[in-house]
Amino acid sequence: MPNHTPTLIFLALAVLAACSSEFPKPDPDDPLIGCWSGEDFQPVLQRKTKWFMNRRPDGTFSIEFGLNERGADQPVNTEEGKWNHKDGVYTTLTLRVAGTSVDTTDPQYTDSYEVKSVNDNQLTYYHPKMNLTFTSIKIACERNATLRQR
Repeated sequence: MPNHTPTLIFLALAVLAACSSEFPKPDPDDPLIGCWSGEDFQPVLQRKTKWFMNRRPDGTFSIEFGLNERGADQPVNTEEGKWNHKDGVYTTLTLRVAGTSVDTTDPQYTDSYEVKSVNDNQLTYYHPKMNLTFTSIKIACERNATLRQR
């Protein structure tokens, strides 16, 4: 009979880390820190959307999703939470959606991505559960910037 104890311990620790208030902070010189913009298919919204994301050095993030309606970007959803990037894995834990707190024990609010490439201008990352690749372009962080101002 195979011993599954190490796998179960790893999974339990991963769930505990994702659900705890002590989500690991990124390294202060992490290349993912900053403001990023992109446009790709978003499964939750079931359509192509634009986004504006700010990954802060303190390990928090905010993202605003929007649709281009009649030539103008219109925000449709916001998320806030914590993020980390270690050993090629970028992880987010969403704490609020549209300003409302979520149940962080629900696995839908924790996402892990494989970072495929990152440089000063562009980030490409892959979500294995959804089989989707996303590409973001680094942009200047402007105080209180929103998708409408992009």
